[in-house]
Amino acid sequence: MLRLEQLVLEELQAVFSDEIDDPRLAGVRPLAATFSPDYRHIRVHCLREGEGASRDDVERALQGANGFLRRRLLDLLELKRIPELHMILDT
Repeated sequence: MLRLEQLVLEELQAVFSDEIDDPRLAGVRPLAATFSPDYRHIRVHCLREGEGASRDDVERALQGANGFLRRRLLDLLELKRIPELHMILDT
């Protein structure tokens, strides 16, 4: 499980650094990923560096990017099912 969590985290970090164009998500980077025991959900803890959009705007942008992020994980990883992403903004 730890290896898969690390792999998902690395792929999400690459997507955030290279593919996310939403200015509200500038400076946001995933720090940790934790699967649920049934592998259907994954919590991704993110950190926002610097100032910019309000916390509410960043959280809405993370929710809005959820579908895009899941599609990218589907393209990048060989999994039967991509888990539901729960993006958590840590301060």
